[in-house]
Amino acid sequence: SKVEKYDTVFVLTDSKNTPQAIAKFLLEEGIKDREIFIGENLSYDDERISRYSLKELSKENRQFELNMVVIRKCGNTE
Repeated sequence: SKVEKYDTVFVLTDSKNTPQAIAKFLLEEGIKDREIFIGENLSYDDERISRYSLKELSKENRQFELNMVVIRKCGNTE
């Protein structure tokens, strides 16, 4: 997969292909050494950038809409 091949991957998400779905998919594929940054409402007054481990994000209940997601190799498998 592209995520395994590169240290950093950028993804645009929507309400179907959510950051949580990406985190769950990576964990199911055995990819654990990644962290995810989510950029919401970039360039707007309510801009928000969050950082998650895959496990944290897979359990997050927040509703994410259109976002820019960065998946980065971190070496941490927790």
